[in-house]
Amino acid sequence: MINIYSDPHQGLNLASNTTSRSRKELKEFIALNTAKIVDELSTEPATVVCAGDFYHTYRNSEEDIYASMWSASKTDYILAGNHDVTNVKGAKGSLDLMATVFDKRVVPCKFGKVNYKCITVKPFATPSKHMIIVPHHSSQELFMQSLIAAAAEADKLGDCILITHCNYDSPFISDDVTLHMSKRLATDLLKSFKYIFLGHEHNHRTDLDGRLVVIGSPHPTGFGDISDKYVVSIDPDFTKPIMKEVWRKSRHYLECGYRDLPDLLNEDHQWVKITGKIVPSELHELASTIRTAWKLFTPFAIKSEVKILTGDITAAAYNDSSVERINEIIEMELKNSPELYALWRQINDDQALEAN
Repeated sequence: MINIYSDPHQGLNLASNTTSRSRKELKEFIALNTAKIVDELSTEPATVVCAGDFYHTYRNSEEDIYASMWSASKTDYILAGNHDVTNVKGAKGSLDLMATVFDKRVVPCKFGKVNYKCITVKPFATPSKHMIIVPHHSSQELFMQSLIAAAAEADKLGDCILITHCNYDSPFISDDVTLHMSKRLATDLLKSFKYIFLGHEHNHRTDLDGRLVVIGSPHPTGFGDISDKYVVSIDPDFTKPIMKEVWRKSRHYLECGYRDLPDLLNEDHQWVKITGKIVPSELHELASTIRTAWKLFTPFAIKSEVKILTGDITAAAYNDSSVERINEIIEMELKNSPELYALWRQINDDQALEAN
């Protein structure tokens, strides 16, 4: 089997909507969850591939590198993703260190050069089976040249799959930092490859009759990628990809109004979003509810998207144009209520102390 995971983003230090404790716990969870997934993928005879962004940044602390070494040791091939590298010629980072420790496991970004790796996965088949790995490149032009060269290699070899790291079919790409594969290009590449597997985007999806698979991250790295998470396996005959769920949104994510939070929140919830609309007089209760949630449970992040109805407007007459974010108006509203303002400042001061 060829087992593929992508974008664990080890070493992530999420600043927003967190506390100092929850940031540390999220970082530890990412390292442990990655190790757990890699352990399960490598128990059977299999080739294990990370399709990029093994790290969240190209330079990491000794502690973060140490926490990731076991996963690297059990992963046969690690593509360099855009987060793993910096577009500075000669710069070395954490993934380069792994390349020296675990020889030939890392498929690096070679600054200013075309680079891909062809691996034979079933040498005695007729035709033999191969996977071609294309890592991050320092420009879209070099990336395109690499894909063209990889497709030409696949045409000569026979049955091949492609594993690479880029955005797919996105209308918002405007620079070379994030590489891109259009749907038209993918369709053309599938004339040479049986399947295409993509890292980089964190939400899993498939396209082109299931022949293109966006793997997705094995766990959320923020509120922007809350979704069911998968790893992907394909047998050496390249019959059909199998998706295995490794993180479930319905179990680990909670979105609700603040009044429902005490009854709904439980120890399984890792990501919490509070929504709804309130009047300024409810700010004290909202703040108290959030503070209690942090004390009694251990989510990685709690995000408030509660909207405040300001002025004389009532909820029944609510209008989007009268809404401001809680963080933008809360102090202004509470300064007219000294006791509530003092409590709010105390809560903020407590959070600042935790952050330090």
